[in-house]
Amino acid sequence: MPEKVWRHLQGARATDALLNWETVKLFSNQAFESRQYAKAIADYQRTEYKLLASLNILNVAQSVIIFLGLASGLTVCARVWWLSWPACNARSFARPLRISLASS
Repeated sequence: MPEKVWRHLQGARATDALLNWETVKLFSNQAFESRQYAKAIADYQRTEYKLLASLNILNVAQSVIIFLGLASGLTVCARVWWLSWPACNARSFARPLRISLASS
């Protein structure tokens, strides 16, 4: 069930127990009402745990996807730079070499 439904059920159980405390006390149903309320709280906590676990899994998956995208982008940039670096470096040394060879 969605979280809203669980919150509503828990709130309804608490409101029912508080509003009808005289009836509960008159018929000696405190133990029963306590068990029912404890069960409602336990169900809510179980559902909340599942919800938080699924959100954490989604956050980890999203972080992995973002990391892989950034890593692949940086790898492509590094390869392009590494492949173009010798050409840039050769151009910067070609002119002084040509001038020195022409003057001798």
